[in-house]
Amino acid sequence: MRRVENLRQMSNDQLKKRLNEIGNELHRAVGKVKAGGVYSEDSMFIRKLKKDKARILTILRERELRKKEAQP
Repeated sequence: MRRVENLRQMSNDQLKKRLNEIGNELHRAVGKVKAGGVYSEDSMFIRKLKKDKARILTILRERELRKKEAQP
């Protein structure tokens, strides 16, 4: 839960920057697995990155919907 709380405290720009960083990390990790890297450690790391990406996208979407509701 702490991870979500920390993400919710970030601004939209910070979240988008982190989303971009996660995309780059995910790309490298998947490439490493395809090249024959250590699978078990990398697969757990990839899973963590994907969950973080989903959390950030969810938070951004929630904020977007709240903003639309606030407008008359």
